[in-house]
Amino acid sequence: MSWKSSLPPDLVLKPMIESTTKEVHKMLEAFKRREPCKLYFNRPVSATAGADFMRGYLTVIKQPMDLGTVTRKLEEDSKRPADEKHYQFLEDFACDCRQIWKNALVFNEPRGKPEPNKPGSPAYIFDHASKLASDFEAK
Repeated sequence: MSWKSSLPPDLVLKPMIESTTKEVHKMLEAFKRREPCKLYFNRPVSATAGADFMRGYLTVIKQPMDLGTVTRKLEEDSKRPADEKHYQFLEDFACDCRQIWKNALVFNEPRGKPEPNKPGSPAYIFDHASKLASDFEAK
């Protein structure tokens, strides 16, 4: 089931016209330059993790997403007709971005004994994903 099927029938979606696409691309590039994104969110988890980690990750995360994939989809959309775009509406783009933060929050959710909040730790990634999600919604 698509996320669109659960929307109120009178809701107006914002189409991804050229100016909107440029705006979100600019925002996306700014996010990608941020330190936590460079390390953890710009590429698929499979590109940065070992096989054992990936088995555990894919057991928990059913819809992997990353900023590089979002960028690729935006770039592909510039060459596609409107009805074949990945992101026909701004909400499609936002849905993929929110999936990135959601995945990081779910997978790195604090469990049991608190651990040190150092780079690479689940607590570090969780905290940064939470901040990125908040910053994204503010935009």
